[in-house]
Amino acid sequence: MRRILLGALAAGAVALVGAVVLGEFAFNGWTVLISAGVLGLATSEAAVSVARVRSSLLAVVTAAATAAALVAAGWVSTGHQLAALAPSAWLAIATGTAIAAVRAGRPMSPASSPRGTSPSPSHRSEPGPEQDPFDPDPRCQES
Repeated sequence: MRRILLGALAAGAVALVGAVVLGEFAFNGWTVLISAGVLGLATSEAAVSVARVRSSLLAVVTAAATAAALVAAGWVSTGHQLAALAPSAWLAIATGTAIAAVRAGRPMSPASSPRGTSPSPSHRSEPGPEQDPFDPDPRCQES
């Protein structure tokens, strides 16, 4: 739980820096959509890197931090008038928030993967207790 708290603090720090930087530029058009996505990704990456785990709690925290940062940047950019934000800015806020939540949230289980299949146990990436890691796999040797 301590690492998740530290991850949340890291997300808040990245979001704060992002809000300061993005507030200095025009908050409309394609650039805001791209920068909001990058901020959402950076915020969630900071949180996941520090916490070393993806969780629902971390997803909510990073999404909230990203949304707050983007709204604050829009507020500063428009001269403290959120009503002046363009529709693309609101779309960017939603996009950045969603990216942060998805990246920091729990990963999909193998059963719900897009293909619906999980790797078979015979294709292990790590050697089992009975297999020497330096001996080649006998199934892969040619005769």
